[in-house]
Amino acid sequence: MGADGTVGANKNSIKIIGDTTDKYCQAYFAYDSKKSGGITVSHLRFGDKQIRAPYLVNTPDFVACHVPSYLDKYDMLKGLKKGGVFLFNSIWDVEETKKRLPDHMKKYLADNEIRFFIINATKIAERTGAGHQNQYHYANGIFQSVGSDPL
Repeated sequence: MGADGTVGANKNSIKIIGDTTDKYCQAYFAYDSKKSGGITVSHLRFGDKQIRAPYLVNTPDFVACHVPSYLDKYDMLKGLKKGGVFLFNSIWDVEETKKRLPDHMKKYLADNEIRFFIINATKIAERTGAGHQNQYHYANGIFQSVGSDPL
């Protein structure tokens, strides 16, 4: 959701990866016309070889959903590769999150051996006094869920 720090988190993440590793990086961002309060899709690439991909990511290894209501509005797992990672910012505890996941998502997660991580960046941001700016918590969740923490 726009204005929650998603783009900032992704820009910071790609910059950290580019600055602290030998990886090549690329980022494209697609915004809703509303920007603040609308959907944002970030297309991030990093790898060992120079990236020459002037197109959006259609088969990601990693997908993050920062807005719980998007589970019912969008196909959040579309194209997610087998063995990929799905990071979900949930306002609910683990059991409630499992209950609220649509059945088709549960099936896709299981059938495709998707590694599923839950973070409550909203609660963390409130506890740390960051308000609705969750970007640092998102970035940390991204690094932890993919098994990389360059900080």
